[in-house]
Amino acid sequence: MVSLLAKAGPDGVPARVGRRRIRTGHAMLALATATGICLPALLERFGAIGTGAPLVGLCTTLVAAVLLPALHDTWTVAQHGPDSLLASARTLLGPRTVDLAELTRIRRVRMPGRNGGIDQLWLTDRSGIFLLTDDPGVIASVASLVGHEQPVEPNVRVSRSAAVLLGLETPGRAYRVARVVLDFAVGLYAPGAAAGLGALATWGLAVA
Repeated sequence: MVSLLAKAGPDGVPARVGRRRIRTGHAMLALATATGICLPALLERFGAIGTGAPLVGLCTTLVAAVLLPALHDTWTVAQHGPDSLLASARTLLGPRTVDLAELTRIRRVRMPGRNGGIDQLWLTDRSGIFLLTDDPGVIASVASLVGHEQPVEPNVRVSRSAAVLLGLETPGRAYRVARVVLDFAVGLYAPGAAAGLGALATWGLAVA
């Protein structure tokens, strides 16, 4: 905690630094994914390797689909600043800071799994910095800010699913049923769809 706040500073990580880290991480992941799809396809197309390029493409996009949200996942979250409205956290791309008083969008990310899966808030502030977090303190602060009659940021957009997690809305039966179906579909088909697209793209390049 101390080292995180020391790196973030009293005013948090500057937004320009956070945005640069996000862009760099996305660019590196995109480059690695494109390489994993195109290189084996071209090698197979020109006879340098035998069959098997689609399998490499399948694995590449599957790993990319897992890494993309992991780049923004957080641990060691610390609230600081005036009224503890700055939330700084460690991510794979380095520490970044979201200003809870200037949130513009709040969404919810759910991915079912054997150990409960993922259930986090996706917080984006006015500067464009965002975090994925399930930190109870941050969630409580956001719920308090957004649930107030005159929120700090009046134009904040809150998805219905996020409002349910924040305790701002009581889900009806239809919502709960739809949520179960959606969670099942995402957990079952999303990884396969990403892998299938990678295999298809690699195969298409190899035989074109």
